[in-house]
Amino acid sequence: ESNDLGISITKPITSDFSLIASSDYIGLSQTGAPAVRGWDNFELGGVWQVYRNAASESIGSFSISRSFADTGSQAVRDDFSTWSPEFDFGQGLGNAHANWMRPFAITGSIGLDLPDASSEPRVLDWGLSLQYSIPYLQNFVKYAGIKAPFDKMIPIVELPMQTCLDRGCQGQTTGYVAPGVIWI
Repeated sequence: ESNDLGISITKPITSDFSLIASSDYIGLSQTGAPAVRGWDNFELGGVWQVYRNAASESIGSFSISRSFADTGSQAVRDDFSTWSPEFDFGQGLGNAHANWMRPFAITGSIGLDLPDASSEPRVLDWGLSLQYSIPYLQNFVKYAGIKAPFDKMIPIVELPMQTCLDRGCQGQTTGYVAPGVIWI
């Protein structure tokens, strides 16, 4: 079993660029072994909004970050640093002809993990999510009478995937389906 709590601080520098500092608190447990908990390596990066079109409800951004070796708790940290470039996009369906489709949005990302250690594999990270915004439904499509706390919920299904590119695990893809709810 794995539990992960991410903490991130974002500082906008310009209207299209922000700096990000983050780390994750990780808890790992396995039958027959002691649980392991602690902070993962510290990560620092920047994100650029490279495309935005309000009329079509679409957005795209490019980011690059670096995790720094041996900056987390000894139990969970990596002893190597990693560069991670990534492209993210989002597309709302607010222009759909059918009213019931307008609150839907699709997001996705594709990126690489490029570790400094020659023994560690390079990994392609990719994924999609499908969201249905109840606040969007009630404010921009039709008031459906949904009351608190459900009126602030966005049901979501995420599909995060990883494909190992080399160094002993070439082509191996892992991922999962992660249903959930965002509350805003």
